[in-house]
Amino acid sequence: MPSLIRSNQEYRNLKILHIHCGDTSAETLRRSPVPGDIFVWREIYLEGPVPGNVPEDEFRRIRADFLSNSRHLDYNAVLNGMNARYEMLTAAGKYGEVVLWFDSCMFDQTIMVHLIEQCAARKWSDTKLSLICVDRGLGTLSEDELVPLLDSRREVSREEVALARNAWKAFTSENPADIETLISKDCFALPFLKAAMARHLEQFPGVHNGLNRTQNQIMKVVAEGTTEPMRIFAAVSAMEPRPFM
Repeated sequence: MPSLIRSNQEYRNLKILHIHCGDTSAETLRRSPVPGDIFVWREIYLEGPVPGNVPEDEFRRIRADFLSNSRHLDYNAVLNGMNARYEMLTAAGKYGEVVLWFDSCMFDQTIMVHLIEQCAARKWSDTKLSLICVDRGLGTLSEDELVPLLDSRREVSREEVALARNAWKAFTSENPADIETLISKDCFALPFLKAAMARHLEQFPGVHNGLNRTQNQIMKVVAEGTTEPMRIFAAVSAMEPRPFM
């Protein structure tokens, strides 16, 4: 593995923080010889209220209230965990490099734009923010497939930061037309963003029957005779070019 050896030599004196949005890929990286600390950002912005234009502490309370109620968790534990994640982002300025690991699905892309704009807002003095984003499910990759991706990372550009900020603002807007405006423009800086946001729009109720795309796909699978919940889930997921549920 010559490329990994070069990376270890190049960064042997540099502390690196790797941020994943999935435990599976994070655990795979932990088993590998890749240097650095590993952190998992546990959130599901595709579900529940994600309000924009509210103070950060209120945003966290709203998210903690939804997550604790929908998953029967202790509210204070959820809120404390959420606060700890954002505090970790602030403390990440002690690292020489922060590497964000994401894939192209809607679940990952929403977390990605939020973390890019959050990291940029912290204005670390000497910390480089890097991004790995691939059109493959990171959680499905073996160690031999995941490790070489480290050499594909690139420093996040000003254009990517600007697009991430605009994307998060549109995603958290009360008006879905803001997402339509976003994807009508150039999203080349983050190549998988446009498809992810377009797919998110399909989660709003349709004008034909009031159901969103996922609900219509569930109805189709059930109408064809599938009734066992996990089989329905698998069949609906298979309908997605980039599964996100």
